[in-house]
Amino acid sequence: MPLGYFNRRSATDEADMQVRGIFADDASLERGAAWAISILQDADIDPHDQPVRAIKALRSADRRISLIAGRYLVDLAAGKR
Repeated sequence: MPLGYFNRRSATDEADMQVRGIFADDASLERGAAWAISILQDADIDPHDQPVRAIKALRSADRRISLIAGRYLVDLAAGKR
């Protein structure tokens, strides 16, 4: 096995870490989901029907959010995680 093989993170793990870093406390995922839902409701965007627009809206609202973390937050807002 190549060096560092076991140190690689999945995209979901990376997104989880980013969201927890932005909303840094034990309830970070819940606060992140609540924030995403609020932003999407204000923009009148349904995360189920318009996931790409939803990701763009979240990333526009907070530039620290990467594409993968945006997708993760959209999934949280849509109740998929």
